[in-house]
Amino acid sequence: YVGYTDWPQMMMLTSDGRFALLGKEDELKLWDLETGRFFWTFRWSEKVNIWTFKGYAGSKTSLVMTSDAQFAVSGGSYDPNILVWDVKTGNCQRRLRGHAHEIRSLALTSDDRYLVSGSADNRIRIWEFATGKCVHTFQGLEKELTAVSITPDNQGILIGGGKFLWLLDLQSGKYQRRYRGHKDDITAVM
Repeated sequence: YVGYTDWPQMMMLTSDGRFALLGKEDELKLWDLETGRFFWTFRWSEKVNIWTFKGYAGSKTSLVMTSDAQFAVSGGSYDPNILVWDVKTGNCQRRLRGHAHEIRSLALTSDDRYLVSGSADNRIRIWEFATGKCVHTFQGLEKELTAVSITPDNQGILIGGGKFLWLLDLQSGKYQRRYRGHKDDITAVM
């Protein structure tokens, strides 16, 4: 696959293994793994102050893709909004608002029913993906949030921050448990 002169800083595969999103600080690229065909590049447009499918730039960036590979969801780069993109057309379909600071991490349930977002405002928001409605907000983390992930059974949310992991119930957004033991800060959870 041609397209990067240096190593990407982030990668993710769609659940069906058909597409890969690869990114570095100034762009993200979508690839069809079967054909090796490059589809889209996301970039920040300074001119109109929005993310576009011509590229994607900035600092910390998070993105996920729906299980059917029809939508890409992105957030980050000092923007408190979450953007939902139509992969076929490259158009932004929806903007989810509610966080006060940049998005640090995103996760979708395996059935695409819920989207979980974590922000530099140290809040976790649980969204109904189909409607874009925020159904729960969890706040009160004592450490800076760096990562979120959904458990394989779609029942829990793992949150990483500092040297701690927290487990929340996905349906209620309520705190379940805290895990300690890391010697260094957590940067990702899966």
